[in-house]
Amino acid sequence: MNGYVEGKILQFESMLLVFKNSLVNNATLTERTAAIKNFELTFELSWKAMKRLLEFREAESLASTTAVIKKAFSYGLILNENDWLEIIRLRNKAVHTYGEVLAMNVYENLSSTIKNFESCLEKMKSDLALT
Repeated sequence: MNGYVEGKILQFESMLLVFKNSLVNNATLTERTAAIKNFELTFELSWKAMKRLLEFREAESLASTTAVIKKAFSYGLILNENDWLEIIRLRNKAVHTYGEVLAMNVYENLSSTIKNFESCLEKMKSDLALT
């Protein structure tokens, strides 16, 4: 099972790098669209990696994203539960981004998520001694 958890963490790490590289100044419509999609994928991989690690460590099934975030906070994988609940809200907004104004708003908030993703990744890697 440890190999499966490690694989999820490494997928998250790889996508986080892609996401970070997609954030550029003066982004075009195409670049904003790509960055928003990369954020969505990074978020999905982050919470699924947390879920697998927590289920591996705690032998407890976690059904929802919010349940994973709350458990990750109590376990110490994330430092600020409210930041992650805000990331969930941003992700939900991103999924339903149909207009240019909303897309701009989402894009402008993406860089604020990087620190949380990086911190969580380091904690998961440390937990599995991957660093």
